[in-house]
Amino acid sequence: MIISSVKPPAWPARVCAPLTEKLDALVADFLVDHQVIEKMDDPGDSVRVRAVQLLQFCTFGVLTEGRATVMARTRVLAMLKQPQFEEKFVADLPADVRDKALRDFHQMLAKSRFLERA
Repeated sequence: MIISSVKPPAWPARVCAPLTEKLDALVADFLVDHQVIEKMDDPGDSVRVRAVQLLQFCTFGVLTEGRATVMARTRVLAMLKQPQFEEKFVADLPADVRDKALRDFHQMLAKSRFLERA
């Protein structure tokens, strides 16, 4: 995670806290200014593509903990809570691979521990 690069164990909290807060603010501002999350959640893409991209973005250590992560996580949770999410998730897939696609997505959710942190 980005934050770990500015949190060496030898640095005191009084030094780390302001640095990590500033880094998080910069990342969050970048996400907003460049509409990164909106671009990843492009309505022209399938729900499956959008959900997988956003989940990966939230869980693979590219975001700072704090405002930046909350912004992305909020978008993913809103998507997961929409009515008939699972049906929409597999709508563009052939019937014979839909169950596997859902299982794979649920495994990704479980492995990422995303819902535990939500």
